[in-house]
Amino acid sequence: MNHTFFFDEKSVLGDLSLDESTGLGFEAGVDWKLSDALTLNATVWKLDINTDVSVNGAPLGELELDPFLAMAGIGWKF
Repeated sequence: MNHTFFFDEKSVLGDLSLDESTGLGFEAGVDWKLSDALTLNATVWKLDINTDVSVNGAPLGELELDPFLAMAGIGWKF
C-alpha cells in the first residue's frame, strides 16, 4: 500500500489543493553479495497515486500520477 501526502502546492492560477492519496504499490528488488563486506542492490517500484485537484476551492478533477521508481545502492558492512 502507498499513502501520499502533497505539500508546497503552488500554482500561478491561485490556491492549489491536492488531496492525500492511498493506492497500491508494487516493489521488486535484488541484492548481490560481492564479498563478506560489500553488497550491491537494485529495487524498482510502481505506484498508483490518484488525487482530487482544486484551485481557489473550485474542483478541477482527478490527477493520476503513476510513477515508476528505480534505485541502486551499495552496502558496506564494517
